[in-house]
Amino acid sequence: MKIAGKSLKSNKGFTLQDAAIAIGIILLFTGVVVGGFIKIANVQAETKLDAVATLFAVQAMERIDKVSYEEVEKDNLEELASQMKNDFSIPSSFDIKLDIIPDELTDQLVKTVQLDLSYTFQNETRNIVIRRLKVKEL
Repeated sequence: MKIAGKSLKSNKGFTLQDAAIAIGIILLFTGVVVGGFIKIANVQAETKLDAVATLFAVQAMERIDKVSYEEVEKDNLEELASQMKNDFSIPSSFDIKLDIIPDELTDQLVKTVQLDLSYTFQNETRNIVIRRLKVKEL
């Protein structure tokens, strides 16, 4: 409809359809960005926990190096593991197990000590296993 040569319908501004499409695109983009940030935070937490667990395992094995060959026995390993948890303030969510791997060839001079550190992250149990030789000093 025209009144004296002027149009009543203006082409300026946004329609409701334009606004709905723009909001939908913004919501999709926001979902992707927020999802990316959540994934980055999870990977960062996982990496930090793995690094802390590795540090605990290395500290525990360094403690084994300081213990004499004669003190590293099957019946003494559980006490050594609990002492390490206390000395290094390892949280109760980490489980340390020490074991001696028998070696028939070098049974009198060398012991293989295995440390198994297990922990849980997002309902997934993870293990760090380190083996080290304990040599009898003559």
